Amino acid sequence: MSRRASCRYAMLVCYLPPLPLHPFAIRQTPLSRLQLDRRLTLLDPEDARDLATLEEVTHWERIPPATSDRAFLAGARDALQKLDRPSLRELLGWRLELRTLVGALRRRHRGLPGPAADEAFGYGPCADSIRRYWERSDFNLSHRYPWVAVADRLLQEGNHTALEHLLFAAVWDHYTRLAWNHHFDFEAVVLYVLRWHLIDRLTRYDPPAATDRFKALLIQGLGQYDRVVDSPASAGIPITSYEA
Repeated sequence: MSRRASCRYAMLVCYLPPLPLHPFAIRQTPLSRLQLDRRLTLLDPEDARDLATLEEVTHWERIPPATSDRAFLAGARDALQKLDRPSLRELLGWRLELRTLVGALRRRHRGLPGPAADEAFGYGPCADSIRRYWERSDFNLSHRYPWVAVADRLLQEGNHTALEHLLFAAVWDHYTRLAWNHHFDFEAVVLYVLRWHLIDRLTRYDPPAATDRFKALLIQGLGQYDRVVDSPASAGIPITSYEA
């Protein structure tokens, strides 16, 4: 990054209002998306494209419901190749692994078998562990994702509100830890935007509608086994209203 761009990004970060340390009590975003987009015009064109690529893949509501796992994974790998910065590829990879784990939990909760070796399922090394340790509550991954066993228990209990809270906190905490190492660079801007999006979803959360949506997805999945195996639901699209 050039010195000029670095100074501009430092100015951009200073223009952004601070995000809350604990977002669950906040009732609105610190600024609107329109206001945020106006500030993001300070980004270099290449960086703006990278940010758009990240948002396109990590904001699950932008993914058409009929998208298959295979098509989604192809698009995700294409997005990873487009990102020049290793830090952004690592960030996207982490979100894809989380999505894979949530999808595996939901699939197992339906009583479906683990993914076959030749099945297009999930992203990253966690997919292999899911296949090998399908019967374990944490897929033998608690050392890397300590929340998985808790998420499995909450899903079995039908406590979808607590589950959503857990997943939201896992993503928020991960972004916050990454932000500790970035203050006035492009990564700082990216992490701000991604956390802003989480707050935006949280403040628009409707618990009754979310529960109804989950039940509808679950019934649809149980009733259409042949479509579930290669459907967005098996890849981890929403637990309730929040797409982890």
